[in-house]
Amino acid sequence: MQAIINSKRYDTDTATEIAEYDNGFNSGDFHLVVERLYKTDKGAYFLACSGGALSKYANIGGNYRIEGKQIRPLSNYETIQWLEKHVETDVLNQQFPDKIEDA
Repeated sequence: MQAIINSKRYDTDTATEIAEYDNGFNSGDFHLVVERLYKTDKGAYFLACSGGALSKYANIGGNYRIEGKQIRPLSNYETIQWLEKHVETDVLNQQFPDKIEDA
């Protein structure tokens, strides 16, 4: 999947996938949500998101809803928040060692 956002290309074929989240619904379920976190060679983070017709990623047109896909660029702060939310502690420590401190 590829998108150009604010004159920057985000491409899942050339970036490195570093984490994945799915909400546990079966493939084909209208509520399924899958988010894959990628990092580009230049250090930018983005999510490649997909979801069923009743998910937050659905495409809505007129009186119908179908599955949808989108790419969402993330700031470093948003990336850290996403990793914390999805309990990706190892990835968080690897990607942002300078942002994590002992309590």
